[in-house]
Amino acid sequence: MRNRILAGLCIGSLFVGACTAPLARVEQPTQTVTSLRTETYTPVPTPIAVVPVPTSTPQGVAGSEYNPLRIRIIQSDLNSDASLKRFIEEASTRANMRVDVDVHSADGAYVLAQDAELSQSVDAWIGTEYDVAQLRLSNSIATDVVTIDESMYGYARQVIAQHPQLAIHPLAARNYLIGMGNTDLLQPIPISTEEMLRIERNTRGRTRYDMAFAWAEGRWFDAFVALIEPATTSPIASQPPSEDTLRQVLGTYTSLRTLGPREATSYQESIVDFVNWRVPYTLDGDAAIRRYAVYSPSLTLSYAMPPVYTAVGLPVNPPVDVVSFIRAAKERPGARDAFNTLLFALRERPAQQQMLTALRWIPLSAQAFDGVDTATYPEVTILAAIAPQLSAQAYTPALICRWDAYESILPFVLLREMRVEEGVSAMRRAIEECYAP
Repeated sequence: MRNRILAGLCIGSLFVGACTAPLARVEQPTQTVTSLRTETYTPVPTPIAVVPVPTSTPQGVAGSEYNPLRIRIIQSDLNSDASLKRFIEEASTRANMRVDVDVHSADGAYVLAQDAELSQSVDAWIGTEYDVAQLRLSNSIATDVVTIDESMYGYARQVIAQHPQLAIHPLAARNYLIGMGNTDLLQPIPISTEEMLRIERNTRGRTRYDMAFAWAEGRWFDAFVALIEPATTSPIASQPPSEDTLRQVLGTYTSLRTLGPREATSYQESIVDFVNWRVPYTLDGDAAIRRYAVYSPSLTLSYAMPPVYTAVGLPVNPPVDVVSFIRAAKERPGARDAFNTLLFALRERPAQQQMLTALRWIPLSAQAFDGVDTATYPEVTILAAIAPQLSAQAYTPALICRWDAYESILPFVLLREMRVEEGVSAMRRAIEECYAP
């Protein structure tokens, strides 16, 4: 499950099994951990303490007993993990301290979090809200009151508010959604679902099909549902979406599906089609921007805001995965001071701009966008525009179950093996099980 959530969009895949990231649920550790699917989500109050950002770098702590600070990146994808490891090491050098950074698979990280002795444990993890939910089950996260910096974007303040007594410190956001087009094949990029359906009017040259998109992804289907019935997709939702809403979104999806290939296309085939000028347009996020930047300047891209869902007049702007610095409950002497020193370094402009320009992650505040060369990174203009609008994705048993329910039905409807009305009924029955007592 976690790998599917964090892999980003699987471009052009009509079957979720065609994505490179595995889509089957990741089995959770069985020693003393209770499955996320059985935990009840409880809303939490917003912390009221507000403190300004420090104006000077804390003193280095290179001689402390903690040395070096042990950090574990919970694996998401190899390219971003390797870059993030390097950024952490560079930030530690600027802070005059030593770190030991490794990358570990998610399931292994969860098991080690509860079983490791103090002398073998890590001092902190880098992970998302999904990882936070898993680590909480084994009480592996340190307790602390994290104050809110009002200069941060809303997604970061939201994460802190959701965990008022845990040492969880946001660093950046990923897995957003923006429009991307081959400038030589398409001008302008569509800015609404209505314009997407008329994309042929603005397409030049020979193309195989008009749009690459992860049609069968439950996460993105849920983003459309949320624009019509937001109460049914909130973390504390107790009722499934209505049949009318499911019918409307399925109808929209079947219309947009006509922009894709006639037959199911694999993830790899879609990438080849896009980089070889056979597809002019896609909806995607940070992983795709990094991927296609490799082909620059032969592949000239332009970017657009997330499209407006014409039926409701609101942009399709799904919640994002927030990457956080998570302090471990098993604390070695001196580790807390070292953690705070490195946290400060990771939130300074050099590290934040590295995450923005190399990983295309959304930084914590507008300050990181200052001075970035938009000629080299044209997508930054769009990222700066969407950043204030982003919200954080919270993971609950009902949400994961709902996404699975969508994905169990969508391929059959989109490939015309099931009528829309049959799909609505089947989807509703599957979702109702997610809310069963």
